[in-house]
Amino acid sequence: MNLDTIPFVQAKYWSAASNTPKLIVLHSMECPLEPGRAEQVARWFGSDSSPRASAHYMVDPTAVWCGVKPPNVAWHVGTANWYAGAGSIGIEQSGYAYQTDWSAAGDPSKQMDLVVSLVAALCDRYQIPRIWLDVDGLRAGAAGISTHGLCSAAGVGTDHTDPGPNWPVDEFMRRLTGAKQRTKQLMDMVTKQDGGIVQFGFFQGQLAHRWQERPNGNWATWVALNDSQPFGADGVTAAQNKDGRFEVCIWNSVTNQVAYRTQNFNGTWRAWVV
Repeated sequence: MNLDTIPFVQAKYWSAASNTPKLIVLHSMECPLEPGRAEQVARWFGSDSSPRASAHYMVDPTAVWCGVKPPNVAWHVGTANWYAGAGSIGIEQSGYAYQTDWSAAGDPSKQMDLVVSLVAALCDRYQIPRIWLDVDGLRAGAAGISTHGLCSAAGVGTDHTDPGPNWPVDEFMRRLTGAKQRTKQLMDMVTKQDGGIVQFGFFQGQLAHRWQERPNGNWATWVALNDSQPFGADGVTAAQNKDGRFEVCIWNSVTNQVAYRTQNFNGTWRAWVV
């Protein structure tokens, strides 16, 4: 998508920004998911009677409109307007936060195509990583993509829930990253060379492992793999090398992030490699 040829109606905005934005925030317009809404909302934001509210871009199934040109700061997500001391870009989509099935309303596939194309162009221009940010990522001030609802839950935005819990994050990230969807796998088991079994799984949110004290014997208690994971993961697989050391790989089924680490000969673990 060519960002420089998107139709533009000047909306109110907070101020001109001197820093490159780090965050893209997805919203819902709270209107039917249908053509014509992007221009309608853009012109409403640009009218004299509009409140102190605006967004950088508006998207519906057939069009994209611009109301505030980045890196100018729009009024779209409260304190996260100035996210991490840099700024954020707000994208309004036609639809409602309360929708239980986005695939059943309007023409969501075409709207999703435009949203993905727009976000990809913004990520390229402003060097924003194509990473989905959860609450922890937002609180840490990481760069990436999220929603108004998650910003609110993280305490970095006004109290909204849009675009709602049923907005298709998985589909969006698959299209944006061009990656094959990974499935969740919360535990894996490896049979050691001596016949004993080692389990790797997520214990209280962190990756841990336990092992049989002898083949067909009792199990040791879960032991965390020391330092923190590089991202929130919901998939794990493990294997044992011919030299007896283990390797473990983790991934996030939404963002498609992958990392692995290898065991040292003394039983400690090397650092994660992303």
